[in-house]
Parts: sequence; C-alpha cells; structure tokens
Amino acid sequence: MRRVALAPGLVLGAALALAAGCDAGKAVSPPAPPPVAATIRPNDYDRERRNLDEAIERGRSLSASRPEDGLLPLEVVSLYLERARLTGDYADFGRARDALETRPPSVGTAASHCLLQARLDYTLHRLKAAGSRVAACPPGNEASEVAGLAADLAMYSGRYREAEATYRALVNQVGTPTQFVRLALLRARTGSPAEAAALLEAAERRYHGASATMKAWLRLQRGLVALDRGRFDEALALYRQASDELPGWWLVDEHIAEVLALTGDKAGARKLYGRVVERTGAPEFLDALAALEDEAGDKASAARRRGEARALYEKRLASHPEAAAGHALDHFLADAADAPRALALARANHAVRPFGEASIALAKRGSMPGSRARRRRFWRAKSPRAGTRPNCIGCSPAHSTSWATRRPRKLPAPPHSRAIRPRHASTANPEGAGRGGIVVKSRSTVPPKRLPATSPMSPEFSRIKRLPPYVFNITNELKMAARRAGEDIIDLSMGNPDGPTPRHIVDKLVEVAQREDTHGYSMSKGIPRLRRAICQWYKRRWDVDFDPETEAIVTIGSKEGLAHLMLATLERGDTVLVPNPSYPIHIYGAIIAGADIRSVRMAPGVDFFAELERAIGELFPKPKMLIIGFPSNPTAQCVELDFFEKVVALAKQHDILVVHDLAYADITYDGWKAPSIMQVPGARDVAVEFFTMSKSYNMAGWRIGFMVGNKDLVHALARIKSYHDYGTYTPIQVAAITALEGPQECVEEIRAKYQSRRDVMVKGLHEAGWKVENPKASMYLWCKIPEPYAKMGSIEFAKKLLKDAKIAVAPGIGFGDYGDDHVRIALIENESRSRQAVRGVKEMFRKDGIGA
Repeated sequence: MRRVALAPGLVLGAALALAAGCDAGKAVSPPAPPPVAATIRPNDYDRERRNLDEAIERGRSLSASRPEDGLLPLEVVSLYLERARLTGDYADFGRARDALETRPPSVGTAASHCLLQARLDYTLHRLKAAGSRVAACPPGNEASEVAGLAADLAMYSGRYREAEATYRALVNQVGTPTQFVRLALLRARTGSPAEAAALLEAAERRYHGASATMKAWLRLQRGLVALDRGRFDEALALYRQASDELPGWWLVDEHIAEVLALTGDKAGARKLYGRVVERTGAPEFLDALAALEDEAGDKASAARRRGEARALYEKRLASHPEAAAGHALDHFLADAADAPRALALARANHAVRPFGEASIALAKRGSMPGSRARRRRFWRAKSPRAGTRPNCIGCSPAHSTSWATRRPRKLPAPPHSRAIRPRHASTANPEGAGRGGIVVKSRSTVPPKRLPATSPMSPEFSRIKRLPPYVFNITNELKMAARRAGEDIIDLSMGNPDGPTPRHIVDKLVEVAQREDTHGYSMSKGIPRLRRAICQWYKRRWDVDFDPETEAIVTIGSKEGLAHLMLATLERGDTVLVPNPSYPIHIYGAIIAGADIRSVRMAPGVDFFAELERAIGELFPKPKMLIIGFPSNPTAQCVELDFFEKVVALAKQHDILVVHDLAYADITYDGWKAPSIMQVPGARDVAVEFFTMSKSYNMAGWRIGFMVGNKDLVHALARIKSYHDYGTYTPIQVAAITALEGPQECVEEIRAKYQSRRDVMVKGLHEAGWKVENPKASMYLWCKIPEPYAKMGSIEFAKKLLKDAKIAVAPGIGFGDYGDDHVRIALIENESRSRQAVRGVKEMFRKDGIGA
C-alpha cells in the first residue's frame, strides 16, 4: 500500500490528527511546556513543512536538555507521523517506531503511549497488533480516539454496522473533523454518497475558521465522495480549492493528477506527478509517472523511472520493511518476472497483515498458509468488496498508482486499491454510443463481501458486469486531450457519415412535421405505408417478395433492432455464434440478453465454414443463433451469394437461426453489388435481415431501419418492441418512405464519394509503404499493422498514430481478439483531409526510418 503518507492509518489514525487543531491536541497528553503542535499555523505547504521541522527540533532539544529521562516527548512522535503525512518520508515512520519502543510508558502517559503505538501499528498495517493494543489501552483522556481506532479496525474487517454505530456515537459526543470524515466516508463506502457529502459539508461549515490544512483536507474528502459518484468535474473543482487553501501540498497535486489522468489530460497528469515526485521522491509516484510516459511512447524514460523506483523500494525494504512492504509488493506484482519476489514479500507480511494485499496475493496464488478451507473462508469472508479500500478511507483515489495508467497485472490489485466506477460507455459500441471518458472496470477481482441485511450497499448489475470496458475510450481520451491542446487531429475512428441527408428527404420531414396530426405516438412496428415501401424496395432490388404485415418491421436503427431481437429470442444457457472480428453489438447484444458467445474466426486463409462446423460440433447444446454482417464492419470483407447458400443450408441442418446485418448494401465500389441472404430460396425459414438508412441516405442521426424475413422472429421483435417503444417519430417514417421510393441518384452520389475517398486513402498509404487491402465495399479500411509496429498491438499503435501522425483510428481489439493486429480507418473525411492524414502517416514512417 502506498499512502499518506502512503498508509491508511495516517488518514484514519494518528496522522489523520492534523497539526492545526484536528485531533493531535487530544491524541497526546504532552508534558510541560505547552504543546508544540499548537505553534503550527500553516497557510501553505512549505510553511507547514518548516513549522513541523522546527516543532520536532524543539521537542528533541527539550528532550536532550532533560538528562533525568532523555526521552522523546510523545507529542514529537505524533509530529513525526504528521510530517510523514505531509512529506511522504518513510524515515519518519521508523523514527516514531524507535521512539515508542525505547520509551517505557509512565503513569501519566500510559494511555497516550498505548494509543500512539496502536496508531503506528495500524499505519504500518499490523492489524492484529493494532487490535490487541486497542483492547489493552488503559482508561484516559484519549477514550474517543481509542474508540475511533477500534471502529477503523472494524471497518477494515468488514464489520460495517459496528463501525457505523461507533462513528455516529463519536460524532454526536465529540464531533471532531476526523470523526465526521470517518462516518461520511463509511457511508459513501456502503452506498449512501448523498449522506456522505452532507456530512462533509457540515464538517466544513463547522470548522470554517480552521487552518488552511484543515480546509484543504476536508475538501479532499469531499472530492473523494464526488469521485465515487462519478462527478469528475465536481471532484476536480474541490481538489483545486484544496490546492488554493494549501498551495504545493503534494497530496492535493496527486489527487488532481489522478483526475486528469482519468479524464484524458495525460500531459497535465504527467506534469503534476512529476511535481509530486520532486516533493516526495516516493517510488510509487515514479511508477505512476513511468506508466504515463509509457503510454505517451517515452519508453526510455519510463524504464529509467521504474529502475529508480525499484532501487528506492529495495532501500525502503532494507530500512523500513513494515511500512514499505505493501508498496514494494504492489510494485513487484506489476511484472511477471518479479513474481517470486512478490510472493516472498507476501509470505513475509501475511502474519502481520491478515487482510492486506499480501494475503490477497497469497490467496489468489493458492499459497496462503493453512488449509484450503481456511483460504476459502478468508477469501469469501475476510476480503473487502471488489473495487474498494476500506482501510484507506480518506486516502487519495489512486492509492497505489492510477489504475487508469498502470501496467497490466498478473495478480489482483490490493483489495484496498481504489477502483473508481464512473458511469461511462462499454466496448459494446465503437461507434460512440457512450460518453467518452474513463475506463470503468474495477481492477480488483476480490469476491464481494456480503453486508448485513440492514446495511445499504452498492447495487450489482449482472448484465452490466458482463460488458468489458470501452476500449475505444482510450483513443477518444487522447484525441480530446490533443484537441484541447490545440492540435489538429483528423478523426477517422468513428463510422459517422459526414454528409447531409438528401434535400428531398429533409423537405418531406419538414412538411409532415408541420401537420398537427403527426405529433402523437406512432406504431411500434412501423406505419403500414413504410412497411409496404420496404417490401417493394426488396422486390425492386433483389426480386424477393415479403408480406408487409408479417415479414417486415421498422426499427429505430439497425442497432436497436438487433439488440431487441436478441433480448426477445435469447436467454441464459443459449449460445450464439459470431464471426471474430465483428461489429460489437453482434457480440454484446447477445451478452446483454444473457446468452453466451462462441467466436468463429474469420480471416484470410481461414476456412470459415470449417471453423463454423467445428464450433457447432463442439457445443452442447447446439447453438441457437448465428449473427453475421456483410459487407463487414470492421473488416470490409464481402461475400457472394453462394456463401449465403452455405449458411442457410448449415442453419437448416442444425436448426440454427441466422441474423444478417446488411448495413452497407449500397456502399459498394467498382460495380460490385452486395447480395442479400434473402435471395437464397428458403432463407426466410431460418433467417432475418436488417438494413439501416444511416449509410445509404446519410440518415445516421435519424435512427431508422428495418428487418425482414422469418415470421416468428418478426413477431418476437414486434412483441418486445410493443413494450419498449412507440416506434420512430411518424414524420421520420414518412421521410423514410420518400427515401426508399424517391430518386436514388443521391445514393449513387454518396457511394461515389466514399469510393473517391477510398482511392485517395489506399493510394496514399501504399505510397507511404503501408500495404492496406483495397476494399470493394463498406466505408472502412481494415489495415493490418505494419510489420515494424506489429508487436505493439492495436491499442498502442492507435495511440502512436494519434501522437505522431495526428490521426485517430479505431483499435482492432475492440472488435474481437482476432482484430488486435489491425486498426480500422473510417472514410469519413473529404479527400483533402484524407491526403493530410496520409501525409501524417508518411511523416511518422519517415521519422521511424520505414516506408516506401
């Protein structure tokens, strides 16, 4: 563990007693002369540091001038912990420990001595020892502090009702800032962030005349609660207020750096983490800075900083093993090569840290001392809930290093590591359906702790938990940060048509929207006139007849239709076959419905049908549905009619439903025509097909599409849509009729525009030395990562393109595991901007010494 400095007890325990009137005055019964802590009146970081240094030196001088005992005053021990909180200096832990161990308690100071020892044990995460000392503390003026520390231990052990009862009693009886914060952060921890915010605001009002340190500290706690609620702007504002109260305090800078890293301002985060490193010299911040530099492509600097961090960890372990072990374990867990070292540290510390990260590591590795049953009981009953850190309430949100900037781990993160859960998008939508921002997944894999029935807790949503984090947000964050910095980024990452909807379609929308009889609810399955137009469009185009009443349905875009169809027809235990790579809603629509996914690799040189038959043969029970889409998003792969004939035959043989997504039917090049699966005789017995107006008619934002085919599937979709919606706005449906039945020259113009962009982009990339495939359909280029960059993977290569070529692309990993050696480029910029993008790629290749 890392924190406050670098340890939870410094916030919840002794160092939570701030020098300027928090609880430090109560924590110790100081000998004459008056308490030196009272002399500290900081108004900024440097002044507080100087005052602490001076106060400690005065205390030491006082001790040296009294040869009758020559003992260090207990208040100086408290100040050592206070200075550790402020500066991050681990040596102060050792000084406090040595002073306590060499100073036998006198009659008048026994309670204070015991409390300080308990706090130090808690700070160093020696929880068994802390609990024993708390139970053995004699009566004294520090009763409320002893009770508070006992509540901290109860909180850490998961006894939330006991901890809450003690905190409430202390707030009512004593009401120090520390106790307000303890109760507030416990309420935030157990699912009542609104009450937590109210408690912290009450504490701030009560102590509005306190020192700058106190004000800054209270605002930090309010910021933590705001961060837990996903309110990043509010948290950042509170942290900046804290910085104004106490300029230069490393802990405030680190809070701000954390939020900047999470919200995409990695450059600002690097700057602040650099300042924190200068202030503290702490290796955990060197690790955080190294991770940011790694993401920015500065591998040499990142490696150097990690080496420096390792050396500092080794030095700490040699001089202060108890305080440093948690951080060192966290560091060594980051690399597989250091796993033996990490395991040795975990074993050495398990005895004194029974609920800490050492024990979590041992439990996951199956190496915890004791029987298997004991390990299982520990894992299920003693570990805190995933994604939380009750022993670090009040610490900075990163706790170790920012989870948004850390390297992948082979072992789970410590249970107390903060895993902020903002409300953002998932990988289910690379087309941008979610709010851009942070990645949402918790690092910890610790099973949840069951709380008492009367205790509130954060809800768990099983369907949401099955959705992975939104991979595309990684590049979106960097793109937005670059644009905020004034850089001209060409965005080729999202398949969002850039042209206007044809004028005659817009005019029809305006005309119908002005009629007073079109403003009410529409029909969920679509107005009859539009369903007839859909069937006539299929007849003209592919010579296929459909019944508009039973074999056609209007959808709110094809994505909504796909998702609702899967929700209507799939259930837990069903398996769905999906090509890999694939458009994410094909995968995650089924997952949201509760089904399981079996990927079928589809790539050049791979026999798709052999893979498909193998998957069908291996699955029991047999798969229920196959979802495909050609021309493909993201790969731009196209198929001929014989492909669909094989699919239909296989589906009938194995009784599998087929869903085909025909979004790019009109975006075809060089005279090629896309076939429809419905052209296959008997296809409607097992298949349906979706089409969207988004691409063919530049109507992406209008959200209208349709599905045709199998009567049972059409009925199922209509049934569930009747509960979910009242259909698309009637004027939009009428405008869609105009699009399908009106002049089609606009479709040819849109197709020609994409073909021109394809030609410019493919030719330019070939000239640069990037031999991408020349697609014959869709609005994408599926580009294999050039060999010199192949080992980077799609996310790192996409970051490099953003940084060095100033273009944003979609990393292939977001479309499936087999897409990680590709990136997707969308043809959504005009020829001039496309040429500019090519020039950026050429310049990047030139700097890296590759290219034509």
